[in-house]
Amino acid sequence: MKRYFLLLLVSFNVYSTPFTACNESGMAGIYPCQDIDLMSQIAITDMGGTQNSTGSDIWGWTDPETKKEYALMGLSNGTAFVDISDPKNPIFLGHLPVVSNPTRPFSSNNSMWRDIKTYRNHAYIVSEASAYGMQVFDLTQLRNLTETPQIFTHTYHYSEFGHAHNIVINESSGFAYAVDTDTCNGGLHMINLQDPILPTSAGCFSSNAETHDAQCVTYIGPDTEYQNQEICFDSDGSAITIVDVTDKNSPNQISRTGYQGRGFIHQSWLTDDQHYMLSNDELDEENFGHNTRTYIWNMSDLESPVLMGFYEGPKNSIDHNIYIKGKLAYLTNYSSGLRIVDISDIGNANLNEIASFDSFPNHDNASFDGAWSNYPYFESGNIILSDFEEGLLILSPNICPTEATSSMEIPEYCEFKEVKTIQPGLWFDPEHNGHGFSIEPIANSDLYFTIFYTYKDDGSPEWYTSLSKFENGKLNFNMDSDTLQRFNYDFSIDPVGATSPNILDTSQGINILSIDFNPSQLTTDNACQGQLDQKSNSALASWQLGNQQGSWCVVPLIDEQSYPTPDLGATWWTGSDDDGWGLTLAFSGKKIVVVVYFYDADGSPRWVLGQASGFNTSEEINVDLQQFKGYGRNDDAQTVSSELAGTITLNLNSTTFDLNQDGTMSIDIKYTGVEGNNWQRNNVPITNISKPH
Repeated sequence: MKRYFLLLLVSFNVYSTPFTACNESGMAGIYPCQDIDLMSQIAITDMGGTQNSTGSDIWGWTDPETKKEYALMGLSNGTAFVDISDPKNPIFLGHLPVVSNPTRPFSSNNSMWRDIKTYRNHAYIVSEASAYGMQVFDLTQLRNLTETPQIFTHTYHYSEFGHAHNIVINESSGFAYAVDTDTCNGGLHMINLQDPILPTSAGCFSSNAETHDAQCVTYIGPDTEYQNQEICFDSDGSAITIVDVTDKNSPNQISRTGYQGRGFIHQSWLTDDQHYMLSNDELDEENFGHNTRTYIWNMSDLESPVLMGFYEGPKNSIDHNIYIKGKLAYLTNYSSGLRIVDISDIGNANLNEIASFDSFPNHDNASFDGAWSNYPYFESGNIILSDFEEGLLILSPNICPTEATSSMEIPEYCEFKEVKTIQPGLWFDPEHNGHGFSIEPIANSDLYFTIFYTYKDDGSPEWYTSLSKFENGKLNFNMDSDTLQRFNYDFSIDPVGATSPNILDTSQGINILSIDFNPSQLTTDNACQGQLDQKSNSALASWQLGNQQGSWCVVPLIDEQSYPTPDLGATWWTGSDDDGWGLTLAFSGKKIVVVVYFYDADGSPRWVLGQASGFNTSEEINVDLQQFKGYGRNDDAQTVSSELAGTITLNLNSTTFDLNQDGTMSIDIKYTGVEGNNWQRNNVPITNISKPH
């Protein structure tokens, strides 16, 4: 937001309103509304603000452990943190004051512009106040507070720039982009957040004008030339500027497009499939006298974006921030508040308002009064709205039934997603053969144990482990850091018969794995586009190992599993007497697939694979094991070679989940190419750690 006039701060009345339904007359208390209830409201003075403080930007955070939802609201004198997990009874947790200005030690350094984004449980806060830099705040501090409200201090301060108008974060890449700073000629100031608590400067991009706002994404849209690249869509007042920022040392401007009749292009947001974009213009209503206009872009060719037209709203208020979720756009229009617009027919440039909540009932004129921004991404469906005068409003739309039935006609924008359950067993990406996962539910818990079997850049096999919950159709729903561990075996302790071998976590950098089984993700992520007709049971696996990252479309190794009796298809482990290694079994009729996870002569994790047919579970099962030579995770698919590595003998005679009774195995694996040593065990006990399938 830019205010192109002298603002006089005066005292005003604040309405503190409890839950108020939007009634048939289209009112929620004093606020005009359509199909949106007011759950509650907190005044600015009740969030650490003074009588002269004003509200600004807002963002949300969901605690991945507690699932509580929080509002993070910018005020002219700092940042407020509010627990909204009970939306009718929000709790103000505390206030983070502004950064002091070393050049003006006795000044407050307040500013009406304060913008916030989140990444991996941290908030990143910028302001237009001079010498402000960027505050980093560890959001996990909000858990289990014994006294509220508190005066917080920031966790870290980034000082590579002074002021900034806004902060943009691409969560899939781990990079932030501060815009309209006193560096980079006002363009993109790039920041590496892969270590969230210690951000570092990563580069600059500047064009012909200061960047006012942006959205930066890992591109999955229809322009094949730029797919899987990191692209920023900048709104810089006079144009939409599209920049390839994949190489932070050499960003490339793809295009720069304006339009006739523009006032000041303020902000824009892509549809989920990145085919279309909506943008707002902060001065066209005031300059040209028309109603609120939202501009509709076809982004199928990033080098030549096409302005398809505009949607004109029912009021003449100034539009500010737009966010898109599914087939709905959430527009913050200053004096007319929040407007929810159906974009199901955006391909024909047809948009339709379906709900609204006017947080500034005084008027709907083209003036800089009222709502600033909204955040619509909570799993609860609640929306938080920040208002310049009215503070924080927690809203609940009533636009879709709570569940769909065959007898009702459901609008297209109401998406009732089928959430798949997980098929346990081995999964792989047909486009990256030899890279994949073993996924098993852990007995007597709500956790899933996942083994990521893969190749290093030199083609040698390695594996990582992950333990996470299955929520909202996804393993590791919040993409938490350090969810993958890589262990080494300490051979300073004799591994044969050792009672407490030293298993060392040697993970380095950021290690993340998230697997999404929701069908909607398979249609929007580019990784799955070519495979949906091959297998109906697919999932989207997103991973990061240090500086490497990617997304794969994975499918079960065995589509229709025919489990034997007893059920032996599972992950098996060796217990505390010789911890840290094991195997995965998968069955299809009379075919068995065995993947063994062990360690080489250097103690590094390796895996081998074997298969056999015609076995009898009541007798010994002998399987030859192959060691594979593959290719790096970020390499194009290559021919995979293998050679005999050893054998395994399985005695699987029960599934009692008792380490002393489940079964035994004997194993002899040669460390091919590594010092000629063998990994050997003789008749060692193993246990099935998985729930029955």
